[in-house]
Amino acid sequence: MSKAPPVRQQNPRRWGTPGRRLLVRVQLALLHAWDFCRGVGPDEPAPLPTPPDPALKFSHPRNKDLFEYFREHSRVATTKTAAVLDGYPLCAHEDLVDFLYSLADSREVVRGWAYGRPVLATAQGLVFAWAGGTHSIFVRLRPEQHEHARHENGWFDPTYGKDWIEFRYGGRVGGPPDWLSALRRWVSFAYQESLEL
Repeated sequence: MSKAPPVRQQNPRRWGTPGRRLLVRVQLALLHAWDFCRGVGPDEPAPLPTPPDPALKFSHPRNKDLFEYFREHSRVATTKTAAVLDGYPLCAHEDLVDFLYSLADSREVVRGWAYGRPVLATAQGLVFAWAGGTHSIFVRLRPEQHEHARHENGWFDPTYGKDWIEFRYGGRVGGPPDWLSALRRWVSFAYQESLEL
């Protein structure tokens, strides 16, 4: 007859009594349920109004694919905080927003927001640059310009559509050291090219 292994005793000071462990589990379950139902409680602020559609402000037809991507990858804010812009949570680092806006030299460039992302657009409403995350600046370029942009720190990712080249704030590892002047040049080029569309 084989001997049963010894039962491990749990240290009650470390894990608590069974009743205490059950109480903690119930409290955690209630916290999760409250998080799930946020906005229903009596102490919660009133829900925010439905945000305006950015496609009304930036109404150029060439924004359609970009705005579909933004719409699929954004959510409407449920509470008002400093990081909510036009009804959507900010989807770019705050420093990146200022950096993007500093790249446009012309006074005719429209600086705005679309689904929580900072954008640069022409006066006709065509978005030609936008920022996302902590380090990504996206510039609208024709496909024939993509190869030149890739040699100057640009990167093509079809996730964002066929017109967009991504530049990394701070440059890419192994990329040219003058990433900032190259990025300024491409944003200026994209603006001039967008005026013709």
